Amino acid sequence: MGLEPKQRPQSMREWLDSLGLISEASPPAPTPPPAKRGLTLEQKLAIAGLIVAVLSVIVAFLGPLSDWMDRLKPQSSPSPTPSSTISP
Repeated sequence: MGLEPKQRPQSMREWLDSLGLISEASPPAPTPPPAKRGLTLEQKLAIAGLIVAVLSVIVAFLGPLSDWMDRLKPQSSPSPTPSSTISP
């Protein structure tokens, strides 16, 4: 390998070829399998569990809310009934 930049290999392939580490007959590197689209069963179950938990919390807080609403309503006092008086 030369000291001048123009005398050096210009790519990784040229450099490896100059070292003799890769032969022309070597198979290409394996490609990773294609990524799956969509959610896995575990992810779907996790989402379903999260939805159930959120709904449970909402119901747990809304249940006692009706009791508090009843307490906050002004108590209606019974209306006076007109007394009937008999006049002579």
